[in-house]
Amino acid sequence: MALYREYDSNIDKEKVEILFTDRMFNKDIALKDIEDIEEFYRDNGYIMEEQLAPLLNYVVAYSRKGVCRGDDSPLVSSMAGKCSIAANICYELLISMGIKASVFNVRDLIGVENTIHELCKLTIPVKINEKIVDKEYILDPTFKQFCIKNECTIDMYKKEKRLQFHKATPSPGYFLNQTEKGQSLAINILYYGYFNTSDNNLKLYGDAFKLFTMEEDDYEDPSMAGKISSLETDPSEYRKNLDNAKNRALKPGYLIITSPFQEYIKRTKRNIMNLINRNKNNNYLNSTNGPEVDKKYKM
Repeated sequence: MALYREYDSNIDKEKVEILFTDRMFNKDIALKDIEDIEEFYRDNGYIMEEQLAPLLNYVVAYSRKGVCRGDDSPLVSSMAGKCSIAANICYELLISMGIKASVFNVRDLIGVENTIHELCKLTIPVKINEKIVDKEYILDPTFKQFCIKNECTIDMYKKEKRLQFHKATPSPGYFLNQTEKGQSLAINILYYGYFNTSDNNLKLYGDAFKLFTMEEDDYEDPSMAGKISSLETDPSEYRKNLDNAKNRALKPGYLIITSPFQEYIKRTKRNIMNLINRNKNNNYLNSTNGPEVDKKYKM
């Protein structure tokens, strides 16, 4: 059974064209597998390598569906403006499982202002070849909004400043599209909604968003705007910024009051996001209406 239905979105009236791929992870996950992963982690303090992908896929899918309510669908929605809620859903679900996580803004990563995109970071010990290592991932369930085709063109420098970002620049997808490695990373994030924080990934992702903040007048030679895909920033600088980023997660209970999804985001006996069905006879995400109140493991 697929996670999402491909119906027309009531929010995005016309399906937007996306660079790279319009596909995303859309495979069912057995409820018992998710329950077993959490139980294993709580008992051992780490997870097995083969448990990592199902966990990450589940958390991202939960958030993607959580921000697309009613007749909206992650397969159709541009995901524009949904990053904060998505990141906080990921965060609260992870901490409800006892997993170390935080919410940060992309401006924390690249060291500039006026860039608004919320992300979730998690760190979890994973047993690989009899050795336990900490694995770190950035979750970006709504990256799709930065790969809209008509906003990933050099012509964006000549258009009006965007209200949210106060910049007249192409979206990050434009810069990632300039190299094969960038294209590969973009496809991976669009499909899975997360990436590991390797030096290569941090460099590609960080540079793309930093270039996103640079208008023509910000270049020493304005004629070079849109013609470069990388900067001199060393990945170690992005890593340092990421390590030092403060946790911007919403305060407990905030989503209950301000979110349009308050019917399922509320405090429960374990944590705010302890919401998913424990009925092991059902399959993960077999509901089309999102998480059910006061239940665990079902969307």
